[in-house]
Amino acid sequence: MWKRRYSKEEYPIKIAGNLLYEGLTSLLIWNSNYFSFNGKSIYKYFDDAWNDAYNSTVSSIQTDQILPSLNHMFNDSEKNYLGEINFPFFKNRCENFSILTDHDYSKSIEEVEFSYFYYTGAYMCIYEMYALSLMGMNKTKAPC
Repeated sequence: MWKRRYSKEEYPIKIAGNLLYEGLTSLLIWNSNYFSFNGKSIYKYFDDAWNDAYNSTVSSIQTDQILPSLNHMFNDSEKNYLGEINFPFFKNRCENFSILTDHDYSKSIEEVEFSYFYYTGAYMCIYEMYALSLMGMNKTKAPC
């Protein structure tokens, strides 16, 4: 979807920005007290728990805590805000895509897209664990 909406130069930067956005969000969820795993069930069905976890909690964190400082963090090339990836290197790589030929661009953008899908898939698993905790599951019974 983004590939059609953004230019060849903008697209890799969009990927990098969204990777940072989701990574910071999952970091806040993971390091917070959102996970209860206390056995108390708030929701019976996963769809309801997911709606609360993702559409309510995650969206709220993104709006209230991530967006106000996202541009600063994105432009700070000295600090790595994500422990799972060397984000300044990843961002720099994305910024240098505009100088690549079409063949090199296609190969390189595919690698960046795979990185994005890999990491955001992991972030979604963190959100899923939060949803499962809202269903009263403990860490050993959660199917992840």
